[in-house]
This record gives sequence, structure tokens and C-alpha cells, in this order.
Amino acid sequence: MHIRAGERVRQFVQQRVGTSLHCVGAYDMESFSVLYRSDEVERAFSDDGVDEYSELVRTVHRTLYEADRLNSAVGEPRCNLTYYGGMHVLLVPIDEENGVTVALSKESGTQFSEFADECLRRARAEVE
Repeated sequence: MHIRAGERVRQFVQQRVGTSLHCVGAYDMESFSVLYRSDEVERAFSDDGVDEYSELVRTVHRTLYEADRLNSAVGEPRCNLTYYGGMHVLLVPIDEENGVTVALSKESGTQFSEFADECLRRARAEVE
């Protein structure tokens, strides 16, 4: 597991967003370490919830890594952005088995999130 990579990311993100940072984790295919967890996350997620989330992270990681390994003509995946538990969550794969997750407050990245939501809404709208 790349704990140092997670710490570097945590320091960078914390400098950029301050108190909007809610959680940073580092993981491999067998373990997940929470490197930073805000009080909000501490109250909202039990240890079982973190364990469940870490399993989901691994599934998404495998998918991202496989797409990157295939060197898809549609582009190279750099990270995955999701909205989970009221937070924007970045899943950043480092290599085949290791990665970092970063959870930010819902107010962080609002402009990008609103843009993505509008694209999704339009894509799913019934064709007239």
C-alpha cells in the first residue's frame, strides 16, 4: 500500500481546499487505511461502512486499471469522480493494485458537479 503517496495527496488537497477535505484513504487489493477523516465522516460512517466502501473502491479500481491497461482509443482514465454519502469522491489509481481516495465536501467542485449533472440529465432525457 502506498501510504506515502496518500500522505502527499492529503497534504496537497488540504492546502487547496482546507476544511472541505473530509477523508483521504490509501488502499491496495487487501487493505484500506484511512489517513485523514473529518469529524463529519467519523460521525456518518461506521467502521463497517468504511469496510464496505473499501470493497467498492477495489471494484472500481480494477475497472479503471483495466481500461488504462487496454490503452483505449477513447482516452486514458486518470481518476474516477463520484458523489457518495454527500461528498465528491476521487478515486486515483496509482498502479494495478494501489490507489488513493479523496473525499471532499459537496460544496467543493460544485461547478464541475453541476456541469456533469446537467450533461447526465440531458443525456437521459427522453428524445423528443
